[in-house]
Amino acid sequence: MVENKSSLIAIIALIIGASGLGLGAFTFVNFQILEGPQGYPGEDGIDGIDGIDGINGTNGKDGINGIDGLNGTLGEVVGIWESLKGFGSPSIDYSIELDDIKINNSKYFFLSMNNTHFNLTRVGWYRLSIRFLWEELDIGHIYFLEIYKNGLSLETLERVYFNETKDTYYQVNAFAYVMSDGDDDFYFRCISTDYSFDIYTSLQKYNQLVIEYMG
Repeated sequence: MVENKSSLIAIIALIIGASGLGLGAFTFVNFQILEGPQGYPGEDGIDGIDGIDGINGTNGKDGINGIDGLNGTLGEVVGIWESLKGFGSPSIDYSIELDDIKINNSKYFFLSMNNTHFNLTRVGWYRLSIRFLWEELDIGHIYFLEIYKNGLSLETLERVYFNETKDTYYQVNAFAYVMSDGDDDFYFRCISTDYSFDIYTSLQKYNQLVIEYMG
């Protein structure tokens, strides 16, 4: 009996405390449901808005550090391009040109070198998510996608030994976390050892670059 009274008193105290903060019981329950920053279209974000959940992974899946995506931190989207092409391609070595920008927050970056280079102007970590369709690949050849920082290769994002017999296309989906000191220049480079290839541009729905500022 004493335990029941104690529980009842605790519940009443919780309701009174919530009311003192201007929160009714219904609002208090909803407050528990809403969890954090916004998401992107397509998947549930951690505040109930559709979206991706952040640096530790996508909603419900293990992230890059093994933590479920619900524990992630969503970056601020500072640039989205939905049209990409190879500058000077087809070739065995070319940069990716960024066109048709949808989101452009100039506080974080500017473009140069025929829109192939992007200078990240705020100090911190960024997430670069890129996808595109390679075409004109040839059987038995190796193809690379690399990210460059200040003229030096920073990371190989994709390495493809092309051994398909059905067609000459390959869909690239890659991401990288990069650090900028506030004046660092980045660009994507597509390289083949000995065979010219290109980025498919007839349907740009295959191609996109997203830059997020992680802080």
